[in-house]
Amino acid sequence: MATECYSQLGFGFQPKLVVDFAGGTLTTDAGLLLVREFDEQLGLSRDVVSRVTDPRDARYVIHELDALVRQRLYQIAAGYEDVNDADRLRHDPTFQTVAADGRTTLGSQPTLSRLENAIDWPAIQRLARTGVDWFCAYAYGPDEHPADLVLDLDSTDDPTHGTQQLALFHGWYDQHMYHPLVWFEGRTGLLLRTRLRPGRDPSAACVVDDLRHLLGPLRRRFPHTPIFLRGDAGMATPAVEAKLEAERIRYVLHQSRLQGSRRRARRAGAPAVRSNQPAGLHSHQLLASGQTLAAPTSHPGQGRRHGPRPQRPLHGHQPARPRRRSRRLV
Repeated sequence: MATECYSQLGFGFQPKLVVDFAGGTLTTDAGLLLVREFDEQLGLSRDVVSRVTDPRDARYVIHELDALVRQRLYQIAAGYEDVNDADRLRHDPTFQTVAADGRTTLGSQPTLSRLENAIDWPAIQRLARTGVDWFCAYAYGPDEHPADLVLDLDSTDDPTHGTQQLALFHGWYDQHMYHPLVWFEGRTGLLLRTRLRPGRDPSAACVVDDLRHLLGPLRRRFPHTPIFLRGDAGMATPAVEAKLEAERIRYVLHQSRLQGSRRRARRAGAPAVRSNQPAGLHSHQLLASGQTLAAPTSHPGQGRRHGPRPQRPLHGHQPARPRRRSRRLV
């Protein structure tokens, strides 16, 4: 005899209280609906789709390009960055709603992987310009011009756990990884550009090339706004500094020694930064003071020496060291 199943359970003490076990299809990512509405207002995902060419034969296409791109974008936005997650999320009602019509099953992992690997190099370069294009369009109003723009750049580690192409061992991070380069605008915190680099690339690799792609759109949109740049010691290479000075970009790059910064400043024909900067002076303070060269930054607690170095005594004239008195324990 089959067991009788109940989808609802009522309570005699409270007739209005009903427990329902037939919940239907559930989702835990309903917040993406608000993101989708914001996206619809600005047309962000539509812009991404317009930058990608679809090389597939239309006779065999089941999932449209815009649905696949939105599916991948919203998976990443919700924290599902692995393409394998698509095999489960393709049936999720929220993802079906934000990526397609809400009823169609979305693309699987092989479908998304084939799409990503089929994107050609011109489309990749168009996608790389998305961040700075959106910044120029939406960060400020049409008649609004900021007092300055601050380019914050840094490299980071993206660990790998397989045999991905160009996933190489990096000695500093002690792991196999990619070494991405990321650019932000310091006043707004908005992302301007990213570049995925091989794991062994130095920190300053491709910085000069990225500057060529960033400065043009920013100067066309903000022609009278000064541009500053902040970076750590890994970015302080002669090629980067020469590019910044040729473009007349004021910059602050961390230096390991103040004397090294002075020597580079003298070779460039610019006045050296004085050594009496107070401890803990940060990049934004140097920029606000109008300094036009690379200056070292220090942070409280690092114990970095400021001011002139003490003179070493000449040979044969070593100063006598005071004798320490020993105490005898009784």
